[in-house]
Amino acid sequence: MKIKIYNGTYSYELHMRKSDDVYIHMETEGHLHTLRIETRPEHYSHFREILEMIGKRGSRVEFVSCDVAYDIQTGLESIVVIPTDARMNMTHFDTTRYFGRSDQRKRNGYCRIYDKRLELAKG
Repeated sequence: MKIKIYNGTYSYELHMRKSDDVYIHMETEGHLHTLRIETRPEHYSHFREILEMIGKRGSRVEFVSCDVAYDIQTGLESIVVIPTDARMNMTHFDTTRYFGRSDQRKRNGYCRIYDKRLELAKG
């Protein structure tokens, strides 16, 4: 478990792997008393016992948001994204392209395009 401190509040991270591609990542969000869970949809069944335990002990469980990721087998130079909200401007950081500002990350239509292999090689 990894502990992070953000503006005086604690955030806990737990990352578990069953194999190279089967994982679950859980993270608290400080004073918000929320738990963020990340895995591929087909991997939820591998962690059923843990998720059921969390559901039984949680005082209120709500689905808040969902990120959708697509693996595209082509280079970034061949990808064109046209946002439905014209106010979402494209910005660049390193080799990543963003549509929408960082404060819009949790809003519908936010988009991030990056090379996952490159990101994994760096980290």
